[in-house]
Amino acid sequence: MRVVSLSYVASNVTDPEAWLSRLSLFTGILNRLTRFAAVASFHCIAGNAVLSRGNVTYFFFRLLPGETWLPFRLHRRVKRWGPDVVIVHSLSFPLQVILLRLQFGRNIRILVQDHKERPGHFLRQMLQRMADRCVDAYLFTYTEQAQPWLKNRIIAHPRKVKQLFEGSSAFVPSDRDEARRRTGVGPGVVYLWVGRLVAFKDPVTVVSAFLRFLKGDRKADLYMIFQTTDLLNEIKALLDDHPDAASSIHLVGKVDHDELVHWYNSADFFILGSHDEGTNISLCEAMSCGCIPIVTDIPAFREMTGNGKCGLLFPPGDKERLLKTLVESVRLDLACEKQKTLNQFRSTLSFDAIAERLIKILS
Repeated sequence: MRVVSLSYVASNVTDPEAWLSRLSLFTGILNRLTRFAAVASFHCIAGNAVLSRGNVTYFFFRLLPGETWLPFRLHRRVKRWGPDVVIVHSLSFPLQVILLRLQFGRNIRILVQDHKERPGHFLRQMLQRMADRCVDAYLFTYTEQAQPWLKNRIIAHPRKVKQLFEGSSAFVPSDRDEARRRTGVGPGVVYLWVGRLVAFKDPVTVVSAFLRFLKGDRKADLYMIFQTTDLLNEIKALLDDHPDAASSIHLVGKVDHDELVHWYNSADFFILGSHDEGTNISLCEAMSCGCIPIVTDIPAFREMTGNGKCGLLFPPGDKERLLKTLVESVRLDLACEKQKTLNQFRSTLSFDAIAERLIKILS
């Protein structure tokens, strides 16, 4: 079997290595997929190049004006490679998918990977319905994610909807004491937040519940790593109102991605308050290091945790339930729960697990 991963997203990046470095959460799946198939990956950047990484061949293609919409040259290049399967990234390119089918005929299978898109406006929906006739299967983080597409009859048949995670983590567990020396994290039970301080991730509920949790004279710390500061002032106001407990909540801010592995290995628990997610890579990375999840009971997190096989779930926005969940976390056997988390990651979320799942879909 010969499999192509195809992205129509046009970038002004000129360095192929720099572009690949952004995609490490996904390229690991392609690397593992080479155990079962020949694999190539096509990307549209501001330059032409061919690179080999492991057993995957990466083609970088510079689109000419107008070719974003009418990528005939790109399709001819893909066709020369001779794929049996083409996986198109994003449901946002219906015209390109139609043209891909017209140029290839019925000699290939076309799969489309969702990246948390939403159905478009009226005219785009018409194109998306036409493109659906060209698509053999759709890949969603969780099947419920396809409901808006099914409801709007953009995807005609539920049988086309398949579950597949978008990416994974290359991080691995390491010695906790050594990790804490590197991060400066103190002794005791450590909870970690990694994510943007935005409303749909709901850091305010997390901080509010944690402040109440600390009132029980509990020795615990929450470290918050974040890339955006939308709700930072609200969080600081909460901390100002609770000066005694505030010393146990640490606003770390931005951390280089390569350093995150040490933070995950420093923590006992990983906590998020999201109301909606696709494949949350921060949660995936945390679980790959054995960091026990305390996350919201939403479809994506249920899928990622095996419906609660590891960690603890609480309803989004519910401070009372989160407080009870935090109290429950203190009673857990940390070594046992860490192993459950690692087992769930390896069996479901790892690059190997995702590649094997994809092969089953293709078979």
